[in-house]
Amino acid sequence: LSHRLRTPLTALQTDLYIARTEAKTPAERSRIVAASRQAKRLEDLADNLLRLSRLEAGEAVDLARVDVGALVSSSADGIASRAEQAGLRLEVAVARRGGPFVTSDAAKLAVAVENLLDNAVKYTPAGGHVTLKARADGDEVALDVEDDGPGIAAEDLPRIWDRLYRGDRSRSERGLGLGLSLVRAIVEAHKGRVEVVSAPDHGARFTIHLAGVRQP
Repeated sequence: LSHRLRTPLTALQTDLYIARTEAKTPAERSRIVAASRQAKRLEDLADNLLRLSRLEAGEAVDLARVDVGALVSSSADGIASRAEQAGLRLEVAVARRGGPFVTSDAAKLAVAVENLLDNAVKYTPAGGHVTLKARADGDEVALDVEDDGPGIAAEDLPRIWDRLYRGDRSRSERGLGLGLSLVRAIVEAHKGRVEVVSAPDHGARFTIHLAGVRQP
């Protein structure tokens, strides 16, 4: 179903792009842009459902030695313009190359990091900041994504990993309820774990823990 949804959604986005270029008034253009934004949300939902269902069906991870510093720096570059447009300060505390290193599926791990960054940008008010770190932690490598948004209510914390769960409105009103489920599925496919520390009005810090490997 997720795969079949992608074809009409892609066609819809193409039609909306053409309509936007042909719009005759600012009001028309504004409505088309809003429609395109909602279509993009549906595309994201279909993509995440497809990725999640494949992982839950036992799709193999393509393991190789990955420079986490380079991977998270690339993920940060991909969201930097969105953070700037939202009036946020994005801090990246990691070298662009030279480790730390893990054995992972780089494409899937990047999706997990980008989902956490996407959440952080969505929920952090203008003037706030989002921090991305990668660090050696004993025999593990830890990736932290931290924000100073509204935080997560204590009663919601145990369920935020559930598919389509939407808890405290302050933290979920712009979400689709799949991003964190996908993050956990990707991390667990790598035999790792993901944790969250949060409190209302004190932001949230998500940490991915993976087994590290020695530098060459």
